[in-house]
Amino acid sequence: MKHKVAPVTFLRLAFKPGTDYVRGARAIKIAETLLEEGARVMAHDPAATESFKKLFPQIEYTKTEETLKCDAILIVTEWEELEHLDYTGKIVIEGRRVNKARETRIYEGACW
Repeated sequence: MKHKVAPVTFLRLAFKPGTDYVRGARAIKIAETLLEEGARVMAHDPAATESFKKLFPQIEYTKTEETLKCDAILIVTEWEELEHLDYTGKIVIEGRRVNKARETRIYEGACW
């Protein structure tokens, strides 16, 4: 039986910043698991969207202004722009030391 999972947004999908390369990206396994559990998954990565879309066409790919319209945010690749977003009231799980993300309702730093 699938569990009801809140909408989740990935901020950046690529294996590393500044590229569209997704092979070996942490986001792949996490997306697989979330989708298996029945989550509504959204993602924002202007550089890697097309590459990731080939693997996961069922994910909703968002524009910048739509990115934070979710319950939880996953940060799996560091990018400078992530330090300038407003994470207020969100659940944030990140493993890339985005200091601004700590200014939120619930924050969890992960090491991957």
